[in-house]
Amino acid sequence: MKFFTREWANGTLEEGESRRLERSYDLHLTSIMPKLPRDAQLLASEISIHDGLIKNIKVDRSTRTISLELICGDIQKGYFDLDILYRDAKLIEMDINTLETLTKDQRTELLYDEFEQLDNSKFIHRILLEPEGELAFSFDDLRIYTKPRKNRNL
Repeated sequence: MKFFTREWANGTLEEGESRRLERSYDLHLTSIMPKLPRDAQLLASEISIHDGLIKNIKVDRSTRTISLELICGDIQKGYFDLDILYRDAKLIEMDINTLETLTKDQRTELLYDEFEQLDNSKFIHRILLEPEGELAFSFDDLRIYTKPRKNRNL
């Protein structure tokens, strides 16, 4: 994570440094927002994955897609399934075995996410996990699908 680091999430940074990182990310996001695919814009600005649970992750090297299936929401706004399909995608800084271990651990929750632009057509979506780890996917395009659900149970 470049902005929402583990130290930021744990509150161990000084208050001024925390606010500086938040402002920096807001400026960064504003600068790349028009270039992000439409569904990535929604994910960056309107859909919260905070406290989400991972149902499944599928990495298909032959089609260069990654599918991330989540349970998101809260008791106030309601719960929903969120499926994210990354196109022309690859996993960054993690091997498939570590990824499978994280997805099978019932304690794993999503904390914060951020987007970055690599060049004119490539982006990175980073997700900070609790109790440990990060996910990072590079992609050209991203599609999201949502469906209401009754609860947060896996």
